Amino acid sequence: MTKQKFDTQTIAKVAVLFAISYIILYLSSAFFYKWDSPMYFLPPVAGFFFAYFLVDWADDFLETKAAHEWYFPVLLVVLAFAAEFIALFWYYNWGSFLGQGGITFDFLAKFKQSAFLPFFLSVVLGWLSHIIIDSTAESAAESGHKHKK
Repeated sequence: MTKQKFDTQTIAKVAVLFAISYIILYLSSAFFYKWDSPMYFLPPVAGFFFAYFLVDWADDFLETKAAHEWYFPVLLVVLAFAAEFIALFWYYNWGSFLGQGGITFDFLAKFKQSAFLPFFLSVVLGWLSHIIIDSTAESAAESGHKHKK
């Protein structure tokens, strides 16, 4: 598997794509969630770079280019929703056990209010940024080979 080289140009591309992703997440907060707490500012940073570096690691671990395929972010979506549901379920189940009440919660309402949503969206944008940088590097390499011949 070919890993991305971290030269100055790649670092600049990652920085620009991160800034664009962060602006998109901040602007989307008007529709989905409110950035009214400091906990909303840091998770997108961690999520973006987690996903960005996850692509190369997943490709090496699986010994394929599976992390570059369309189904990889779909798998991330399914796992993210499952993880958040399990976390909320156990949280409210434990709370109902302590309070001797019934367990009821609106998953989508809680999901929209949590800091997990901007984190999760930044994971998808980090994956997309890695794919964009890989495709631009591959097209630049192909055009370089054509000009050398």
